[in-house]
Amino acid sequence: MNHEDILRQATRSALMQTGVGVLRNPHAFVGAISDFMQDPNCPEMTVLYACCDEEMLRPYVEVTSGRAAGKLEQAAKRVECYLNEIRRVRGEDAHIIAWGIARGMADYLYVGELRFIDDEVARHKAEEERRKAEEERRRAEEETRKRRKLILVVCGIVAVACAVFFMLPRITAPVSENPPEQKETESSTTNDSTTTIDSIVRDTTEPSANAVTAISAGSYHTVALLADGSVMATGLNKSGQCDVSFMRNVVAVSAGGYHTVALNKDGSVEAVGKNDDGQCNVSGWRNIVAVSAGWSHTIALRSDGTVVATGNNDYGQCNVSGWQDVVAVSAGENYSMALKSDGTVVAKGYNEDGRCDVSGWRNATLVDAGDKHAVALLDNGTVVATGEGDYGECNVTSWRNVKDVSAGRHFTVALLDDGTVVAKGNNDDGRCSVSGWRNVKAVSAGRRHTVALLEDGTVVAAGENDYGECDVSSWGA
Repeated sequence: MNHEDILRQATRSALMQTGVGVLRNPHAFVGAISDFMQDPNCPEMTVLYACCDEEMLRPYVEVTSGRAAGKLEQAAKRVECYLNEIRRVRGEDAHIIAWGIARGMADYLYVGELRFIDDEVARHKAEEERRKAEEERRRAEEETRKRRKLILVVCGIVAVACAVFFMLPRITAPVSENPPEQKETESSTTNDSTTTIDSIVRDTTEPSANAVTAISAGSYHTVALLADGSVMATGLNKSGQCDVSFMRNVVAVSAGGYHTVALNKDGSVEAVGKNDDGQCNVSGWRNIVAVSAGWSHTIALRSDGTVVATGNNDYGQCNVSGWQDVVAVSAGENYSMALKSDGTVVAKGYNEDGRCDVSGWRNATLVDAGDKHAVALLDNGTVVATGEGDYGECNVTSWRNVKDVSAGRHFTVALLDDGTVVAKGNNDDGRCSVSGWRNVKAVSAGRRHTVALLEDGTVVAAGENDYGECDVSSWGA
């Protein structure tokens, strides 16, 4: 019997003995479970004592109050969300313990009616196995890249050493009276050797097919476009948003909430990830020149300057068919933005916080829709912003010499002409800790993390990394 089953039985027995009222007292609840454990002093109980508090038990109390089937299912889904948060903040052990309690709770309340919890356990385990397999695959690919790079370096060193070995006698030989034709022959040989060495050096420093050419930060994942047209991703893969290894001939990528969109060389579009609102229904799009993935919708720019959209449309964020003369698009959280050829900006969607108040913007050259605020780069290198600004994310009017800008959740990042980066907004998790970055080529702000593409084709990141969204140090190396 595994740990989850032990906790499941103990939880069910404790509730049968004490009733659900004990859920309102975390310490009493843990004590009741320990009375029915095979070994009250086992390591699982130690972790349970440390993790169990009023916040952890609140969703279970909600379950007990949800006697109607609809309310019960809704409350149980809140349990599921909270259990995922436990795993993220408190670790895998706490997550396993919480699942054991949840299943025991389900047995006690409505056997079968909360059966989906068991399905979630199986899904979670399968997802973990896929994640581990993907990590192993990435590690193997990284090792292969390192070995190839090492081989190239060694070959270059050997070639240089051989060239020097053969040239050394000529360099150190005493000067003699040689016929002019002999001097010409010797000079020719020396030039040939120099050319060979130069070509070897050039071969070892040419950009790799694995060099990154574009980046995009999503809510909890990061996507990169490689020089060979393939795509790679890291971070949360709950909905398959990081399953991009099959993509080829890609020219642009965009990471959304829980989905990823790629623009192909032929103007078609493909998408992977969550599709409950139809945000990945892009297979029929043609003649596309730009794409942008929002929280739960996707928009694209056609070659004729019109725009198409798919996905959640609760706030009208997909009502873009009337837009004309558009040169760039950006999808945010429940809203869409477009830059027109005359430098003006239009927006549609949720606007209670003013994120769509862009009608007065002029001379814009770039737009980016964040979660709750929008930004635009003007042709004089300054930046304007609108929307929620509780953390100072819209206080960007003092920025100068900006050439790229990106809006995340409660923060804004900008790339300056000299290759440095500045940021403003919430920095609790270090998402704005970018002052030390140099030689940056492009920036992208996610939900709680920031990524930057460097001139040498490598990538750096800062901010939250709970799902590995910042594990990009090996990209492009």
